[in-house]
Amino acid sequence: DVFARGLGRSVYSNSRAVCAARRRGTLAPPLRLPCPGHRHGQQPAAHPAQPGRPVKHIILLTVDTLRQDALGCYNGNPNSTPRLDQFAKDAVRFNNAFSPAPWTYPALASILTGLSPRVHLLSDGLQTMSDNVPTMAESLEKAGYRTAAFGFNHFLVPRSKLNRGFQQYVWFPSESIPIKDFEIGITHQLLSLGRTRIVNAANLTDYAAQWCKENTQNDTFLWVHYLDPHMPYAPFQDYLPTDPEQRAMGSFFWDVKSARGGSVARTAKERAWARSLYDGEVRYVDTQIGRLLDTLRQLGTYDDSLLIFTSDHGEEFWDHDQFEHGHTLFNELIRVPLAVKLPGNHQNAAVDSYVSTRALMPTILDLCAVPPKSPQGLMAPISPLLRVPSENIQEQPTTTGSSIFGEPLEGIIFDHMKYVRGELTGTELLFNLDQDPRENNSIAGQDQANLTKGRQLLEAATAADTLVREQLGITKEAKDQLNDQDVQSLKALGYL
Repeated sequence: DVFARGLGRSVYSNSRAVCAARRRGTLAPPLRLPCPGHRHGQQPAAHPAQPGRPVKHIILLTVDTLRQDALGCYNGNPNSTPRLDQFAKDAVRFNNAFSPAPWTYPALASILTGLSPRVHLLSDGLQTMSDNVPTMAESLEKAGYRTAAFGFNHFLVPRSKLNRGFQQYVWFPSESIPIKDFEIGITHQLLSLGRTRIVNAANLTDYAAQWCKENTQNDTFLWVHYLDPHMPYAPFQDYLPTDPEQRAMGSFFWDVKSARGGSVARTAKERAWARSLYDGEVRYVDTQIGRLLDTLRQLGTYDDSLLIFTSDHGEEFWDHDQFEHGHTLFNELIRVPLAVKLPGNHQNAAVDSYVSTRALMPTILDLCAVPPKSPQGLMAPISPLLRVPSENIQEQPTTTGSSIFGEPLEGIIFDHMKYVRGELTGTELLFNLDQDPRENNSIAGQDQANLTKGRQLLEAATAADTLVREQLGITKEAKDQLNDQDVQSLKALGYL
């Protein structure tokens, strides 16, 4: 699965041999590749730490396709994710954090810009980010932070323009480069197949750890994005299911289109097996994030860092009779893990207030005393919940939407209610999330007051987003679209 992710569907048919070698542990050790992405080909200028700065180091850790209930601190299983559970004890853990979208591109764009997908318009997979969209990295770079990002996801490579403000942006899959005297074998195949280079969580952790070592004396903003839990599910040998019957069923699951269509994983045992492989990928990422956190402790920067951990979206395992992500606004896709550790503060607190990951940008800038490039369209920061966790702070209505499969859906969460509307049919759903957390029974026909309130709040949010988009001058222009080759690659992955 290491190279299948982010490549075309034609690559998937060749993945079995490499997946089998990966599980046997016969892949060569990770290669120290040259770091691309220094702007203008130069090493970024040093930014010595500024006396009195409230936050010296900011680290944003995001994991692709991570359900909230895959983590032990949410599901109660201490063996699920021990390293992230340990981190959560140093942090404020949010039990009701919601993503602005059920798939990667709009969700992460909203984290990095603080804007709704209806404003930044990265909602259909065809657009690149407009130059008029202000980013968190730009504000932090202007304030004197050294900025870097390391990650893996086909949508987020530099052509997306999400790299604006990052002085170093090392993203995969990336173009292959000649490596003199490089050994032959499986690792060589991985790096050359399809003229792309790919990585796993261990490689990204190596990159990030090395960067942290080189920048302990600087004020820094680091973003690391791990892809491993994303389809295909092919965990390493040590992370395969322990159940003998599940092991006998195979060690990787990768046919996403057949699973979406319902022609595979049609029994309860097969579905449990697929979920167990996914959970193995999550445990692997947990180990690698733990290794990065250990590096910060060894460097003496863990305590004085602002650390944020979250995901872009979840994953459905037939919770509502469907599979994967991007197609609905149910909680298995949009309720995400979120834990925030303040510098010098180990809180071990849990907050039930409903929040959006869109609020992370204004929150980070607020904690760092850095003004945003533009305040238009930003939510209020959730900083008060971090300093004094309290249920008395008024919650903001939280919008979500920009589904990519099926009927376009938009929704809003308010007063522990969720209202969802189909843009084509006008079909409405309404759920009381306190009384029906699994969203099994819509009460749209029974609660006219909240149905009307949901409509009004969603319409008001849509109008406000339209105004912000016009004020910022953001439009869908041909020059901001991906090229034909990019579009074909994303179609092969099943996204377009």
